[in-house]
Amino acid sequence: MKEKSRFRKKDVIIILSLVIFAALSFILIYLVLPKTGDKVVITVNGEEYGIYPLSVDKEIEIKQIDKTNIIVIENGEVYMKEADCPDKLCIKMGKKSKGGQSIICLPNKISAEVITGEDKYDSIAQ
Repeated sequence: MKEKSRFRKKDVIIILSLVIFAALSFILIYLVLPKTGDKVVITVNGEEYGIYPLSVDKEIEIKQIDKTNIIVIENGEVYMKEADCPDKLCIKMGKKSKGGQSIICLPNKISAEVITGEDKYDSIAQ
């Protein structure tokens, strides 16, 4: 009696295609596209607050009427050290160092976006 195979040829081809697609996506997203950022652009209430190099360690305190955030640049990374927003999601976002990554504090309307030398802000900073 012939034993029936669990997978057909088409099933194997589909599974292998998905695995190859996932591997190529991983390589593209995590190894090729993200470039280490050069600067961080901080905006408060939609207006540029400042552009800071990631190569210089710095602590930036942003005080608003009844709100305070502390953004830290350290070892080529930026992170939100303190925030008096209710959910503290901006602190939980962790450290960012790749171009295009950002930290956003919605309640306090503050964002910190990492940019590379190729980004549009580069010409403004120079």
